[in-house]
Amino acid sequence: MSRRLETCPRDSREQLVQETARLMAEQGIEDPFAARHKAANRLGRASARDLPGGEEILTALHNYLALFQDRQHQQHLEELRRTALRAMRRLRPLADVRLVGAVLDGTVVASTPVILHLLGITAEEVTIYLLEHRINYRESARSVEYGPKDSREVAAFVMDLDGATLETLIFSPDAPRQAPICPLTGRAMVRAGIGAVERLLEK
Repeated sequence: MSRRLETCPRDSREQLVQETARLMAEQGIEDPFAARHKAANRLGRASARDLPGGEEILTALHNYLALFQDRQHQQHLEELRRTALRAMRRLRPLADVRLVGAVLDGTVVASTPVILHLLGITAEEVTIYLLEHRINYRESARSVEYGPKDSREVAAFVMDLDGATLETLIFSPDAPRQAPICPLTGRAMVRAGIGAVERLLEK
């Protein structure tokens, strides 16, 4: 049964961000903007003016998960972080591996994948490695942004690991050294190495 925040929002914007967070948490909607659109329709918010941004939604999601789904959420988060660490250790001989996204920042929902960035390697090298180790994968591509006019497509390999979806984005040796911009916050993505993920699991 769904649960709603008990405190009444003071205005429609606050109500919208709370409903967006609730939908993400309870229905496993990974995309905050898709959840915001669904929440706006439910609340009769036809206007696109003054909508909450991605960072505001993620803050509300953090709060919702801590308030209503703390034990369940923490268990799921730890499982995904352990899956990420196993994958990172396995891929470490191949490339510099970094964890990014919701599994790192803690805003995971039911459908959240583990997202890894493999740095300084080509898609061809990754393909050879996966074939040699008989790892099943689906090849895809993702668009990443480094600035307002700097959008690039990178190769991605999608795998199933320990019941979770693992997405590895490939950043070749000639890719920019800085991390791409997070579409939710507008700032450079935070990347975490193996040591940082190990410390998260020790907490």
